[in-house]
Amino acid sequence: MQSSQVDRRQRRFLTLVFVPLAFSLFLYLSMSGSTSRADEGAMLLHKRSHLASSHVRSNSMIMRSARLRSPSSRGPLALPRDGFLETMADAVTGGGGDTTAAQAGVTNPLGRGQDPNPFSREEDGVRTYYFPTIDFGTGVYMQTSTDLNTVLSVPTNEKKIFTYDKEVGTEAPAYFRWDDDNNLLVISSVGPQGNGLLRMLHSTSQDLLTGWEDLGPVKDGSGNKLVNYDGFIFQHPNGKRYLLYSALKSILITELTSFNTVGKSLTIVTGNGQVIEAPAAFISGDTLNLLWSENGFATPDYNTRRRAVSTHSDPMDPSTWRFADSKTILQSGNGVYGTGSVGVFTGPDGQPWLAYTCFYDPNGFPQSINPRRVQAQPLVIENDVIQSMEPDAPTGPTGTT
Repeated sequence: MQSSQVDRRQRRFLTLVFVPLAFSLFLYLSMSGSTSRADEGAMLLHKRSHLASSHVRSNSMIMRSARLRSPSSRGPLALPRDGFLETMADAVTGGGGDTTAAQAGVTNPLGRGQDPNPFSREEDGVRTYYFPTIDFGTGVYMQTSTDLNTVLSVPTNEKKIFTYDKEVGTEAPAYFRWDDDNNLLVISSVGPQGNGLLRMLHSTSQDLLTGWEDLGPVKDGSGNKLVNYDGFIFQHPNGKRYLLYSALKSILITELTSFNTVGKSLTIVTGNGQVIEAPAAFISGDTLNLLWSENGFATPDYNTRRRAVSTHSDPMDPSTWRFADSKTILQSGNGVYGTGSVGVFTGPDGQPWLAYTCFYDPNGFPQSINPRRVQAQPLVIENDVIQSMEPDAPTGPTGTT
């Protein structure tokens, strides 16, 4: 995702089977050192804008460029089971969006980052916010705080929860609570040894900062590894669990039949966007709100769209999505640009909020810096359908890099 005219994702995976081994070695060495994770992400994007790696998919190729990262990333949206972990608001009819974040005591931006998809957990009347994140290499982390205003800005809020044994290129972790005893994190792997696979971590601990183990790549029933990125899991009112993911210029859905096994995939979103990515789902009443982002994340036209369908329809039936209305619900405004890669979570008022990434330069930003910040504000819902909303104007320091 770059501010240049070249499709940022089509610079990641070229349709070649063999690529010089020197690239992987160069990339690995270039990411070594004492740089910060934010700087590391910026360098990764800079280098990969001039180099490409290949990946062979079982049935086809995907092409993708590096994604600029700093500590914060996309987390989950999943139906809460008992209110203990609230990764999305319980089925809500109406409400949300009546106040700004500032009126609720929240200062925007929350801090540096991108692709937020936080979830919150309430215990003994105290709500704790969680932001899964990564380091583009081997690490997976969790940023957590009882204060939404500081969860992304205080370094001690970040804890490392898992380390891969090779440079898979961790990206876009998304949490899902399978049941009372099992937690999942789906991880994109975009590094030289990641092979573009979706991977799964599993934990049986009630403490989300401990106990994570690697289940390996997500596979279909025939054992084929699932390639693509931006995985997101949710549970449908029909009782089944589904995995959403991006295939560069489309969004797909598949049933998650076990912790890391899926069924047949169905394309549910296509379009003319430069990139179509970052899927998420929010269920309100009898409505499934599908969210995704379009265009390059470093450009001001990066935006968030929504498609609403009935929960009484089968999400694996193409007719469910064929005539569903699509609408842009969040785009640049109020001096806030590139408003995409969103996540719904339960906010400080107990209502659904929307977290999103953005920047504050109307011209976008070059590949050598990372000015992205995370903002959050109440979600606007009418008759169970997410409505269009303007980004709140920042009320705190926005930074420049």
